[in-house]
Amino acid sequence: MNKSAGISIVSALLVAAGALVGCSGAQQAKVAKGRSLISDAERALASIQVQNVFSKHCYYHEAGKHRAEMEDIWVSKDGEYAKTAKWTQPMGVNLGYEAIWNFYVVNKEKALAKTLEDISKIDPSIRNVPENLGVGGEWASHTQSTPIIEIAGDGKSAKAIWESPGLHFTADIRDGKIRKSGSWFWEKYAADFVKEDGQWKIWHVAMYYENIPPGWNADTDT
Repeated sequence: MNKSAGISIVSALLVAAGALVGCSGAQQAKVAKGRSLISDAERALASIQVQNVFSKHCYYHEAGKHRAEMEDIWVSKDGEYAKTAKWTQPMGVNLGYEAIWNFYVVNKEKALAKTLEDISKIDPSIRNVPENLGVGGEWASHTQSTPIIEIAGDGKSAKAIWESPGLHFTADIRDGKIRKSGSWFWEKYAADFVKEDGQWKIWHVAMYYENIPPGWNADTDT
């Protein structure tokens, strides 16, 4: 095939695609019958944005920055979705922004402070000061794979589900010694998202274990 023939074929495909998009847009407008529906392009962009929001959860959790996560990618603490925000896990359900904050931020920070205190008593070279908060604390990676993301027709809400293979490490302090304890897990995440002030935010999260090592205490993980 010569170069000019290849260009002609590409041009024909682009024209055909344009006609299909125009047809799709006209059909969508007809189906809408007065309702405001977003376009396929807007839906595709929204899917990427939703994926990015939940990927941030993984990075925030790995870094132990739960406070920053709640303030950045969750629904507002004083917004219309605050009371119905929910986090479901194998160890229980936290309903409402305040309950999630206490579970995911306050309790986490208390646990980190206790771990640092215990480690500093065994190894004085690790000082019990605020800048060392997190030393020996939980590190967990909840990766997101095989996403299925559905955007509502009006583009104001979304739902998604992921498979999530991951790892968990923390300090094991016993008998005056510091050891490293860790494990792997395979779980599934599901989440609902809403738009607040034009930005996608996490509204509901549910996490379920599918496969964990025998004898592992899953209740300690977040």
